[in-house]
Amino acid sequence: MPLPWLIGAAVVGLGSALVAALKSDDKPSSTISTAEAARRAQEAATEQWRKTEQKQKKDNARTLFAEAGVVIGTSLEDALHGIVDVMSLGEPTFTATLTTQGYRLPPGDPSRAYEVGHALAEVLPMHDPVIARISEQLDFYTAVYNVHLQGSRTLYRQIMDIQAADKELVTLDQIAQQLMALQTELGTPL
Repeated sequence: MPLPWLIGAAVVGLGSALVAALKSDDKPSSTISTAEAARRAQEAATEQWRKTEQKQKKDNARTLFAEAGVVIGTSLEDALHGIVDVMSLGEPTFTATLTTQGYRLPPGDPSRAYEVGHALAEVLPMHDPVIARISEQLDFYTAVYNVHLQGSRTLYRQIMDIQAADKELVTLDQIAQQLMALQTELGTPL
């Protein structure tokens, strides 16, 4: 709300300069210099208003950026619920900062492990572009937010189920190959 205040201050300043110029009994040349002073005061007030408005916009943009980051982080945490345990490492949760070129990530913590990405890499094909993208986004999420992601029991149970199913598929494939070999040996369809 600095805009109405600055406009009011500029109007009051300009009005007082005009009143002073009209009340003055000096020569016309002093009236010109008073008008010049009023113009300069108006320009200074306008420049000050512009700087204040620009600073206010930057501050608002930074606040909105951080608030949007917190909202996105919360919705991401909700989406990961049951699969990934999200543990906050302190405040602020959203650690990226707005810059003139975009945003800047905080320096990475080399001790922070990305267990979820590693668990996904063990089970899922990382050459699949969707899986690779999810893994990159999880890494980015842990860089932008002051959080540590760890696979939940549900995730690891599902990974174990997938691995067990893979073993069963290998066994079934071996049985199918043995049956085909028997069929070839006997020369009759089974």
